[in-house]
Amino acid sequence: MTITLSNVQLQELLHRWRSGVQPWADFLDTQRFAMPKSLAPAGQRVMKNVEHFRSNYIIVAACVTAFAVYVSFCQ
Repeated sequence: MTITLSNVQLQELLHRWRSGVQPWADFLDTQRFAMPKSLAPAGQRVMKNVEHFRSNYIIVAACVTAFAVYVSFCQ
């Protein structure tokens, strides 16, 4: 079984992924952080946050991974 993506499909995929990136000011806005009143809504809030900022989290994870790889090869 082979998986192939044409250039058009790849461009559409990248466009959809890039359009999902939320403004970094919103992602890093600490004024919007608040403790939930109880533990029950905390899980829902985390899932909603991950869904909304999914592309941002992927970029952060990629940067941290690239930095870790860079540091490990520079030693």
